[in-house]
Amino acid sequence: MPNRSAPWGLLVFATVGAIVIDLGVILHFAYNWEGIPNYGKLAIVFATLIEAHLSGIRLLGCGGWQPKLGEALVVMGTIFYGVDIWLVAQIYNIDEHYPDGFYFWALGALAMAWPIRSTANGLLAVGWRSP
Repeated sequence: MPNRSAPWGLLVFATVGAIVIDLGVILHFAYNWEGIPNYGKLAIVFATLIEAHLSGIRLLGCGGWQPKLGEALVVMGTIFYGVDIWLVAQIYNIDEHYPDGFYFWALGALAMAWPIRSTANGLLAVGWRSP
């Protein structure tokens, strides 16, 4: 049976569509961020993190081209994790030594890279250094 992969047109247009939708959602929340209560902000922050990782892990177990999409979603979740560190600090006005956020981000990326054998998450773990 030949190895079936996703058509390039589908990947390109799906990626462009996802970027446009993501930008619209980000701009919507950014515009209304001050009006959202803290518990609502935390719900948004953690829901995006959890959903990206769960969707990615679910697709990693499938066949065909879906594990590649799964790894991309897990990497997206890891990036959300890094963003969420600073958003939670911003929500609660936490004023710490800011490079510590990079260390926590790297530890979280490493914690995801190890069990799922993700090279991209491993690169996120070792690619961040203290500014």
